[in-house]
Amino acid sequence: MILKLKTLGAMVALITPLLAAPAMAATHLQTINFDDINLGGQPYELIPSGYAGLNWGSNFYVLDSQQSPYVGTGYDNGTMSGSQVAFNGSGLPASFSALSGTLNFFGAYLTSAWLATDTVEVMGLRAGATVFDQTVTITKDTAKLFQFNFSNVDTVKFVSQGNSQIAFDNVQISAVPEPETFALLGLGAVGLLLRRRSRTFSLARSV
Repeated sequence: MILKLKTLGAMVALITPLLAAPAMAATHLQTINFDDINLGGQPYELIPSGYAGLNWGSNFYVLDSQQSPYVGTGYDNGTMSGSQVAFNGSGLPASFSALSGTLNFFGAYLTSAWLATDTVEVMGLRAGATVFDQTVTITKDTAKLFQFNFSNVDTVKFVSQGNSQIAFDNVQISAVPEPETFALLGLGAVGLLLRRRSRTFSLARSV
């Protein structure tokens, strides 16, 4: 009886943090640089749905900043790796979202493509409700890494107050595992614990 109570206590202690984990846990940090998107000889292309494990809406594009007429613009200045950067088509709002579940959005390099300065509203949404809302000022001459740290959101939206294009590079996110993943981990850990307890008890009886 004492052994069973101890086992039960160990199970509870093991499962509790696993069940609470989805609120704060995440997989590894992912940096999205858009350099592996094939432009197919075009000056720019719509970012395909599913790229980097995300939905990119209908207004997120990618271009090669080293091609004319982008050299010397904010697209060029905002390129942090390779030669390709993302942008919001026609200066309209653009968003990306998790294919399923939620994600953490840590930050990105943002640059004003054409305007000397621009103000950008960045929102994190969950189930259609805005849970994070931050406004930043960007410039054309220098790319800046902005840290947002939006946790457990399903959509991130960008709105240029100047109705102009924004250059995006090195977007940093991580996916938040589904609760079922932690439940399976918990069950697996419990199974291992019970097996170890049973083996220990059997050895004790045989000695």
